[in-house]
Amino acid sequence: MKPSIVYYSNNRLPDELQRHVLENLTRADAELICVTWQPVPVPHILWPRHVADHRNIYEQILAGIDAAHGDRIALAEHDVLYPADYFQALGDAASAGLVYNTNVWRLDRNGYFRPSNRHLLSNCGGRRSALVRGIRQKLAEAKRGVPEWAEPAADSEFAAPHPTVDIRHGRNFTGERRPRRGRYRQRIPYWGPWERYASLFASLDEGDHAVGGDVAQAVHDAARPAHLQVRRSRRAQSEVNAKIAL
Repeated sequence: MKPSIVYYSNNRLPDELQRHVLENLTRADAELICVTWQPVPVPHILWPRHVADHRNIYEQILAGIDAAHGDRIALAEHDVLYPADYFQALGDAASAGLVYNTNVWRLDRNGYFRPSNRHLLSNCGGRRSALVRGIRQKLAEAKRGVPEWAEPAADSEFAAPHPTVDIRHGRNFTGERRPRRGRYRQRIPYWGPWERYASLFASLDEGDHAVGGDVAQAVHDAARPAHLQVRRSRRAQSEVNAKIAL
């Protein structure tokens, strides 16, 4: 059975970034379950509680897992780029229980850098039972206060063949992140030069945003390889159709 992707979002990020991440996820050979605060242009669960805290994140994740059909589940955050082979690699590693990918880069307006934490919730997944158990434990902690660590304990870890990229766009729930000793890279394997993704840092207007646009058309309208496509045009917000919500 194909792995399932549980994508969760508060929609508090640049439209172009959320659109690009969703377009990449729709190409993955996996079931895609989206749990979002605002409508997005793919089938989704519209989440009613709009509070930016750990409890809400864990509850969104559990709702997505409950809706998923696969036994092997990958978590996907709205501001992370996932390579095409990532979800298969996580699915293969998931036999160990709850696992983390450690091949991760971050990206801000100065370039790429490595995170200081090897285990990130955006790169977590595993067998359904192990993931539910781990997230429920963190939810219980969140109901008592802010958890010391956002990530549930790992059973194992793996390094995906190609890195994921955590975009630091200025509105991240986890706040600002900087590289150790200020060391950046201007390009990394698979993703190329960081300037390729400059449009993903577009400033947010005031208020929450829903993502509009035609995902299917976007997949076909760029000549570059699929994982490198970054559309420069912005479709009108009126294209959002809330009726696609499950």
